[in-house]
Amino acid sequence: MMTSVGCLVVVASLAAEPGRYKPPKPSPELGAATIQLVKAVENGDERISRRAMKALIALGPYAEAAVPALQRIVEEKAEQWDAIRALGAIGPAAKGAVPSLVRSLGRYRESDYAKDALIKIGPSAAAVPSLATLLMSDNGRHSVEKWSVRRNTIVVLGSYGAAAKPAIPLLINFLGDDQPEDQRVWQSAKQSLAELGDDAAPFLADALGDKTRKKDLRVRIAAILWGIRPQAKEVVWALRSAIKDEDEDVRVIAAAALKRIEAKSTHDP
Repeated sequence: MMTSVGCLVVVASLAAEPGRYKPPKPSPELGAATIQLVKAVENGDERISRRAMKALIALGPYAEAAVPALQRIVEEKAEQWDAIRALGAIGPAAKGAVPSLVRSLGRYRESDYAKDALIKIGPSAAAVPSLATLLMSDNGRHSVEKWSVRRNTIVVLGSYGAAAKPAIPLLINFLGDDQPEDQRVWQSAKQSLAELGDDAAPFLADALGDKTRKKDLRVRIAAILWGIRPQAKEVVWALRSAIKDEDEDVRVIAAAALKRIEAKSTHDP
């Protein structure tokens, strides 16, 4: 049986030379070693703390015992990028830290790291209302910071699958952003809605049929439907209506989407 000291040696080696050593199997000793690494992170010596944090990142899901401490670090100190990375590396077992990571997602300098961590941890239906609130908030940020946080929030929601259903109408609204600084926001919304696929299709069909929506938004909706080829009746009806639209761009893309969906239906068993 491996001692706590032995676990620490393996962990340090793993952090120093990723890929060379296989992670140890979960055990009480490994849990104890993880706690020792957490203490080393909080040691106060920057060099020791940094090396211990890299070891936790390298341990990934084997460092589950560190989640409460890592969450506390993220909550109490700004810009704790390695702690955020460690929570992401732990994966689904770090779900308890999702509320803290959502708050980090809203902070510009932490947002990219928090986005990656939230995606690695996986869908959390409980986090969707907070993500939707964050999406609508600018908190007085400069536009570059605001759009970056929004893009990252949209990407996280796109990775959530069916859990993100309550936020789909909000994502559709962001398809209509057409200012130059908004371009990457609507592109992210388009990609996320495409990833949500059939879960998003009924909402997209409703929005496509809403003639009060801006032309650009409706063209982008038709393009998403072309890509995901949903076969729900309401989608087919919305596209058939859209091919009679007064706007040529909407008509052309809707016709292409409808043709693609009908071709898929013909070839599917």
